[in-house]
Parts: sequence; C-alpha cells; structure tokens
Amino acid sequence: MAKVKPTTKICKHCAMEIPYNAKVCPNCRKKQGMGCLPIVLIVLGVFILIGIVMPKGGDSDSGAKETKSAKTTTQSEKKEKETEAETEPIEYTSVTVNEMMQDLKDNAMKAQDKYKDQYLEVTGRMDVIDSSGKYISLYPDEIAITGVKCNLKNDTQKVQAANMAKGDMVTLRGKCKDVGEVMGYTLDVDSIDGYSEEAADIDVAADGEGYITVTAGELEEIIESNAMQAQNTFKGKQVAVTGKLGNIDSNGSYISIDSDNEWSFVNIQCYLKSDDQKAKIMDMKKGDTLTVKGKCKDVGELLGYQIDIESIE
Repeated sequence: MAKVKPTTKICKHCAMEIPYNAKVCPNCRKKQGMGCLPIVLIVLGVFILIGIVMPKGGDSDSGAKETKSAKTTTQSEKKEKETEAETEPIEYTSVTVNEMMQDLKDNAMKAQDKYKDQYLEVTGRMDVIDSSGKYISLYPDEIAITGVKCNLKNDTQKVQAANMAKGDMVTLRGKCKDVGEVMGYTLDVDSIDGYSEEAADIDVAADGEGYITVTAGELEEIIESNAMQAQNTFKGKQVAVTGKLGNIDSNGSYISIDSDNEWSFVNIQCYLKSDDQKAKIMDMKKGDTLTVKGKCKDVGELLGYQIDIESIE
C-alpha cells in the first residue's frame, strides 16, 4: 500500500495547522525550518573531506618518515659539500699593489669586477700599522692617497705585524672584500710571508724609579715605524720623556713635547695635573729642554702619545 504524503503540518512557532509545503506560516508569518537536512549535509561533507585529506592505512607515518629521510639526506649532502670546500686548496692570484692601484686609477668599475671576492697574493710596501692591531695597509711605490687595507684576523697575524716596519716589502694572501675609487681595496688576511710569529721587543731601558727613559725623537721614530709596537711598549707604562717644550695650552691644561725633527707630525701631549706643574711651566718658554715623568695612558698612529704628568724636571 503506497504511503500517502501529508497535506498539512503544524507550525512550530504558533502551533497552527498550515499547508505541508508552506515555507512561511500564513498565520504568524514566520519561516519554517529545513529540518535535519542542513546538519546531514554538513556531516556528510566533513566525512568526504576527511576521506580525501587523510591517506589510507599507514601512509601518514610512511610519508612523514620519507620526508624526514629526505631532509636528513639533504643535510648530509650539504655537510659533505662544505667539508670538500674547506679541504680544497685555495688558489691565490699573484698581484702587486702597484698593479692594483693602476687598475683602480684606469677604471674603478673594471677593477671591482676583476678583484672583488677574489683570493689574492698581494705584494706591496708597508705603510700604516694600526696601533690596536686591527689592520695594516699596503701602498704603491708612488705617492697615493689610498691603498690596500688588510684586516688582521688572529693573534698570530698581529704578532707578525708587530715585527714589521713602515717601508718594508710585504707579501700576504687573503680575500678581497671590497673595491672603491675613494676607499681603495679592503682585504681579509689569511697569511703573511716572511715575518716571525714571536713578538719582538723594543730595546728600552728603565731608570732606578722604574720609568722607561726615552727621548721625544725616539718616541717619534718608534710610532712612525710601527704604531702597534709603540702601543705595546708604552701604553700603561711609566715613562720619562726628554725633549723640547712645544705648545703650551693657554688654560694650563696641557703642554706638548717636541723633538729636534721639525718635520715630524707626531703629537706627544702631556696633561698638567697640579698648580705646581702649571707654575713650573709658567717660568719656561717654547723650545726649552725638559723631562716629563708620568704615565702613558694612550698611544695611536693619529693621536700620538697621551701622558699624565707626575713631575717636570
């Protein structure tokens, strides 16, 4: 017997009997719900989505293991390549500072393309030796404003640089990090040829009170030859410096001591610490010979020597 479809239904809002297919109640004018159909459709959709995304059986674990294995293999291959790169000997291109500076002068853009990021064996004349041991610089034979700034990377290189002197011919190897028409070349040093890895001492003597006795001319020669040696020898030490009275600060804050070399630009600046010291300088004039005893508090290729005066003789 066929099932008879109902012709009416009860409004769930006002409980009045209304046509079965009515979507809006003719009595209370409220919409009739769609029953369980939306919920059924949502649940069905969720199950379909899970079936698509999730692999069957143990495929999930297997995929994770394969991915992990692939990552491990990639990392292993990367380490092998890095090890090969480390053990493979570096080939350095031999070049002189004269050649490098001429290339820079002719065409800075071409020089950058030729030298930047290249491993070079560079030969040139020593010029600046940084007092803190951070770098040395090589210059061409002719007068030049810029050169090759060579950054020192370890204590061995610093000791070697401390054994050098301005004007020495030096050959070193490293990677050229930068090239520019204003700043010249910058190179990170890998090794330096021909210099001892043992520190060389400067021959200085101390008096009975423990002061290193030195003349203004000797201080000038040492710092002009190698500012790092000058700093290692004198910074933080008690010194007795003999020379000529140079500049006298109008406020009585400091004086300078000069040598007989009128063409030297090395500054030996001595700070007055008491009224007695100021009174003694007040009775002197520029060019008078004097000896200053005190502590050398700083040394640098640009600032020269800085001394706190303890006594003036």
